[in-house]
This record gives sequence, structure tokens and C-alpha cells, in this order.
Amino acid sequence: MRRLFVCHRLLGWSCTDLFDVVSNVKEYKHFLPLCQGSEIIERKGDNIKARLEIGFPPMTASYTSHVTLERPLKVKAVCFEGDLFSHLICSLNFTSKTKRTTLVQLDLDLELKNPVLDSLFHHKFEDVSQATMQAFIRRTESIYGPPIPCNTLDILS
Repeated sequence: MRRLFVCHRLLGWSCTDLFDVVSNVKEYKHFLPLCQGSEIIERKGDNIKARLEIGFPPMTASYTSHVTLERPLKVKAVCFEGDLFSHLICSLNFTSKTKRTTLVQLDLDLELKNPVLDSLFHHKFEDVSQATMQAFIRRTESIYGPPIPCNTLDILS
């Protein structure tokens, strides 16, 4: 069964800073949970063909996605090849709220090919989306330093 998980965060970095971290797919293997490998197969302008390997050795699976970059507002990956997912779209959208405050929305739309695994792990997909968001936050902080303070009132500006 297809499931959509949405995660929002208001963060104290610019859209450009966050976009640069998320669009650097080849580095995912160094910081994303469950990501054992990440490589760029082909790049044509703002379009990337990328292969990711996820899981825990020796149980890993790889898949290939088309990644579309809309600098600095969106990174969208659509899986088109692999044995694990029958459907996978991951999209991160960045909306500037102030000069250095950004609302980030992570949409994870997925379904596993194996219905037994899909039903066993469906409750873990929300955790995966939250862990993914946290990993991007930690990576951004390690590159650009601590975020500026922001609060929910910034969303209204």
C-alpha cells in the first residue's frame, strides 16, 4: 500500500545552504541513515541519475532514481529501477521565511514491492522520514555552523 509521510521543520539556515546539502547526493553515504552507498551515474544540468544502496550489510538493496534540482527551492527524487520499491518519490521543498530562516518540507511517498515486508515495516517509515530530516539538519550544521534562532512566528512572516 502506498503511504505518504510529510515532515516540516523551520530551520535557521538559508534556502541555498539547505539546498546545497540536499542536492549533494554523492555524499549521502556519509551521513544519511541506512545509506550504504551513493553515486551519481549521470548528470545533465539540473537532472541527475543516481544510485543509492540502503540497508544494513549483508541485507542491502540498491535502487536508481531520477533527481531533479530546482535551485534553491526543491530537490525531487523518483525511483525508476530497483527491487525494493514499487513506488518511491522523495521531495524536499525549501521556502524562505526570512533571509536566514527556511521552512523545509520532506515528502516521502513510497510502497515496497514485497507486500509482506511492506506490512511489517509500514510503521517504521515515519521514523525513517524523521531520521532523514535530522540527518540533513546535522549535516547542514556541520558545514555551515549552528542555525540562527527561529520560532514558529517566522512562518507567518
